[in-house]
Amino acid sequence: MKYVGLDVHKKYCISVVMDKEGRILDRRRIDSEPAALRQYFDKLEGPTEVAMEACYNWGYFFDVLEGFDVKLAHPLKTRLIAEARIKTDAIDAKALADLLRTNLLPLAYAPSAETRRIKNFLRYRAGLTALSTQVKNKIHALLDQHQFEQKQVLARLSDLFGKQGMAMLEQVVLPGDETLVLQSGLGVLKHLKEEVRKADQWIRHHVRDDELAGLIKTIPGIGDCFALLVRYEIDQISRFHSAKKLVSYAGLAPSTYSSGGKTRHGRITKQGNKWLRWVLVEAAQKAPITSAYFRQYYERIKKRAGSKKARIATARKLAEVIFGVMKNNQPYQESLLQQSPSTGSSQLAA
Repeated sequence: MKYVGLDVHKKYCISVVMDKEGRILDRRRIDSEPAALRQYFDKLEGPTEVAMEACYNWGYFFDVLEGFDVKLAHPLKTRLIAEARIKTDAIDAKALADLLRTNLLPLAYAPSAETRRIKNFLRYRAGLTALSTQVKNKIHALLDQHQFEQKQVLARLSDLFGKQGMAMLEQVVLPGDETLVLQSGLGVLKHLKEEVRKADQWIRHHVRDDELAGLIKTIPGIGDCFALLVRYEIDQISRFHSAKKLVSYAGLAPSTYSSGGKTRHGRITKQGNKWLRWVLVEAAQKAPITSAYFRQYYERIKKRAGSKKARIATARKLAEVIFGVMKNNQPYQESLLQQSPSTGSSQLAA
């Protein structure tokens, strides 16, 4: 058996090949083009395993090496195990090969190419929302710096960027070139709204054809976009042994400090899938509006610990509910949760 540590980059890769005893059989730089990579690995004789880190463009190399036994290494855990003061591409590749041959490589989940394609689109849609928020904040800041005729009326609108608000903003005149800046911002916002509309059409079409996303959509606070994003960020629920594992994957588990027989819990770890965490926290603001159970749950914690901690706790509860819905392949049933905060949750996740 040969063990290959592959340190991948946009233009080139560094490969280190080892045998079972750790002897280096080959070390070289390879062009990142598909033909060069395939040619190199086709020449390796006998059974071969390949280890590479889950970097931002890992999917490209994973697909190019289809047919080979490629292991995806968790980048954070790999750094914790193989961190060194002297760091080069060759050292990184050797460390990956060493971890692979000694069966110490911390593995990361590798979704299919189709799953990655859909995830990328859904993340693009989430990015459009973030960009829209940035533009709106800049417009708010610009308007706050000036006094103008429509300011009092605009302040009374429930949605400044709704149809009526946008029409009024287009009539606002500010000193100097500030009007040009405002009009430019409004133009960008209109374009983003149109792109969001197109993306939402694509999402609605896919939700209709996806049974699992339809089940997730029955959970309070989760609509079409969130349902599909949750479905594909989690992908296979079978890779999580419990609801707690899913909570941890989302980075919503509280950090724990234990020493000298004393244990203290701190802020959430934020180590995990940031997109899933974002969806759950956003949904946690909507769930109490439409669900009696989540409203009571949120208000009870808010009274004791404040709104911020209540929102995070509600996000964790939503993760537990999602685990139950996906595990059982059944729609959300609030009656199970309303039996009691503990038994209802456990029954839903059974």
